[in-house]
Parts: sequence; C-alpha cells; structure tokens
Amino acid sequence: MKTIKRIYVRNTALVYAIMVGILGFIFGMVAALGATVAGGAAFGILSIIIFPILFFAFGFIIAAIAIVLYNYFADNVGGVQWDYRNNVLKSIGPVSLGKITALFGALFGAIFGAIAGFISGGLSIAGLIIGLVAGAILAAIIGFVAAVIGAVIYNFVASKIGGYRFSYSGKAIKDIDVMTYGKVLGVVSAVSGLVQSIIIGIIVLILGSVLLTRFATVPLISSMLASAGLLAVGIGVAAFIVGIIVKFIVNLIVGFIAGILMSYIYNYIVSKGWAKVELDLS
Repeated sequence: MKTIKRIYVRNTALVYAIMVGILGFIFGMVAALGATVAGGAAFGILSIIIFPILFFAFGFIIAAIAIVLYNYFADNVGGVQWDYRNNVLKSIGPVSLGKITALFGALFGAIFGAIAGFISGGLSIAGLIIGLVAGAILAAIIGFVAAVIGAVIYNFVASKIGGYRFSYSGKAIKDIDVMTYGKVLGVVSAVSGLVQSIIIGIIVLILGSVLLTRFATVPLISSMLASAGLLAVGIGVAAFIVGIIVKFIVNLIVGFIAGILMSYIYNYIVSKGWAKVELDLS
C-alpha cells in the first residue's frame, strides 16, 4: 500500500476546473437553446460565455480549497492509501479513506450545523453550539461509513473485473485507460446504488414494522390493513425490486458513459499540456 501524502494544488485544481468549465459550457448551451426558444437570444449568447467562466472559476476555487484541506489532514492523520501496481489501482484502504472523508464531513457538518442551529434556535449561542457539535458528529459518522463502504465496493469490483488502469510517473497521472475506467466506474456505480437501495429498503421495512406495531390497534389503521392485506404488501415489494433493478441498470449505463467521457477529456487535457493530476506517493 502506498499513501497519497500530498496533492499538488495548481495543476490538479486546474484539471477539475477545466472539466467543470466544460460542464458549464453544456449548461450554457442548454440555457441558450431555452432562451432562444423563448425569444431571448441575447441572454442565450451570454449564457454560452458566462456559464463556462463561472463554472471554471468556482471549480478551481472549490478544488483548491479541498486539496489544501486534504494535504493538511494527510499531514496530521495520514493520507489515503491505495495499492497501485502494474498501472492498475488494485485496492483502496477503506479506513484511510474513511478517516479523511470523516474529517471533511466533520468540518462542513460543523459549519452548516452551526448555521442551522443558530437560525432554528432563535439566533441563540446555545443553538449554534448544539448545531455545530451535532452537525460535526453526524456528518463525520456518515462520511466515514459511506467512504468505507465505497472503498470496499471498489476493492470487490476491482478483484473481479480489474481496477482503474492508468499510468503514473514523475508524480503525475499521465494517461487513463478509457474503456477500463468506464467499465469499472459503471460497475462500481451500479453496485453502490444496489447497496444503497438495500440499506434504505431495510430501514424503511424496520420503520414500517415499528409504525404498524404502534398503530395497528387504531380502528381506522386496523381496517385499512385488513382490507389491503397481503396484496398491497406484495405490490409494494415487487415495486421495490423493480426499482432496484432499474436503478442498477441506469447507474451502470450512466457510470460507464461518464467514466469514458471523463477519462477521454482528462487524456486530452494532459496531451495538450494544460494540466495534470499530480500526487506525492510514499
């Protein structure tokens, strides 16, 4: 296992900014089309110009802040670990990824929790403190668990069909295998969606059972349950299973297409010498 000790800010943030800028151009085109249909051609032209610039600028700022924070966290608690051999990312350290994600979650959870607590608490200091602490703890737990599950899913998929394939030398990722990236991202997205749906289904089932047990003695609820019977339960279960299958297929296709597009754009950016993701591994 090697550790990502540091991510270099300028070039890596620039890669993200360019990709987000392209997304902004697409949004601008859509907005321009809508504006043209509505008779606002001038706004449409401005959208094509302004949207990419705004997306690029905010993308660079957000990425730079995230990278600076990562480097600080990595210096103090250790960076994300991965097993990269023969140009293939074979596995990601679940706990190492969970730690970093938990710290990000705690930071932003504290900020948003403090704001929410301050407002909902009638602009009181007590509400601010409660929101800050509760938001930080909750977001840290969710971030840690989600990151660990994500890493475990990636490791499982990589062990079955192979991991992301890319070349890394001179502290830079210089080329990404397009088809492999698309394939792996598609499968990881599909499996992640499947796990998420199952977890949500279990939670809903548990909550539903508790509520039914609690209110089953209420005459109106009791009569509704008696009239619905097993048919309603069967329909609900069937709809849930169909929903899972559809979500799995959609995530698989969308993840595959997104992976191909992102890796192709990245390779193009690198080939033009505009920027590249730079990492310090040890």
